[in-house]
Amino acid sequence: TQSTWGSLGDDAKVAVKAVAEIGSSVAKNGAGELLERACGVLTATVQLCARVPPGSALKAQHAVLDAIIEWGSETGGAETGGAEAAAAEAAAPLDNPRWVLHIMLATPRGAPIDPSTLRVHLLGSLLVQALLSWPHAEFQETHNALLATEPAILAALCRDRSGAHVVETFMRSDVDRSTKNSFTSKLEGEWIEMAQDKAGSRVLETLFAESGMRVKEKMVKALVAAERTLRHSFFGRFVTTALGAADYAADVNAWRRTQRDKEAAAQMAVDLGLAPKPSDHKSHAAHKEKDGESIARKERVPADRKRKAHDDSDASGEGADATRPKKKKRKIRRDDEL
Repeated sequence: TQSTWGSLGDDAKVAVKAVAEIGSSVAKNGAGELLERACGVLTATVQLCARVPPGSALKAQHAVLDAIIEWGSETGGAETGGAEAAAAEAAAPLDNPRWVLHIMLATPRGAPIDPSTLRVHLLGSLLVQALLSWPHAEFQETHNALLATEPAILAALCRDRSGAHVVETFMRSDVDRSTKNSFTSKLEGEWIEMAQDKAGSRVLETLFAESGMRVKEKMVKALVAAERTLRHSFFGRFVTTALGAADYAADVNAWRRTQRDKEAAAQMAVDLGLAPKPSDHKSHAAHKEKDGESIARKERVPADRKRKAHDDSDASGEGADATRPKKKKRKIRRDDEL
């Protein structure tokens, strides 16, 4: 599908049909098994739709998103979570924000979600990250579903390794600054707990970096107030240092000037093309794939250099054994010097 997406006509219909067929098999196989078998294909389809030029296949993209929302709203049937919860979710499946949680957690519709035992499915996380990469102006359903999630569940997502990447992708998407401020403020009661967690502390830094000055100052003030608690946590100490809590406690005005200078420098880097715009941020899977390619290139360099040296030695008429006398001479010379 990636190689034949140029004609945007029949290919868009193929993508919609693929999502519909995947959704129709949920009742037979269950959400968890389906994520293991076919979520990679579904995620690739969503990433493909995100690369389509804006407006060229808008109807098909909405059809793909609606099919995924329906799939997330109906995963697994209603028998697991009780009749009342299932009836409440079935009343308005496309308007219920829990569809995104069912995809991430691979849980059936109506199943209770306990923040203390919440575990995000890796492939479900990648699928939601791919959905968050779509332009927010045209596709707001995924962003709105996360915004409507309860703070306790959001905090549990931040403390989960796979869920943390979903929250970071949301904050780095092209939503406006006021929406990011609202999302960060929604977690205000969870900031201290997040600061003491490995994944949560990383998310807290992203929330800080993408929020406005008013929310940043409120966050640092909370960290300063909880300094006695955070000093006994490795990740807590790291976050307080990264966010400049000690500088804020020492001189508030100097801390504000430093943060404004950082924001101005970041904006200048974007204007000069030295840093990506918020809408240009890729999902964690894309970064991972890109990093893998760069590592592979680095690993190929020594082999290429070795091959070139071997070719040069063959061209000069010297074989592999020709380098051995040179090593002996160098060793003898070192012995003489000693």
